[in-house]
Formats: sequence, C-alpha cells, structure tokens
Amino acid sequence: MPGVFEVDVFAPIGLIVDDILLLTEWSLKDEWESRIGYLPLK
Repeated sequence: MPGVFEVDVFAPIGLIVDDILLLTEWSLKDEWESRIGYLPLK
C-alpha cells in the first residue's frame, strides 16, 4: 500500500514543493510505504 502525505492548506506552496524535493532526494524507495506524512516538515 502506498504512503500518503497530508498538506497544510495554509502553508506556502514553495515550502511544500521544497519539502517534496527534499523527501525525493533523501528518502529510500520504500520508506514511506504504508505511512502517513505531514507537510510542511517541521
């Protein structure tokens, strides 16, 4: 089952995009499998 990310609707879009790029660069392929993540990262 794939993972899910919940995004704060009041967060600036640039911050969300930066966090997604960070996650794609530094996360392992299956690290977010069956997990829930929250953006922006804190």
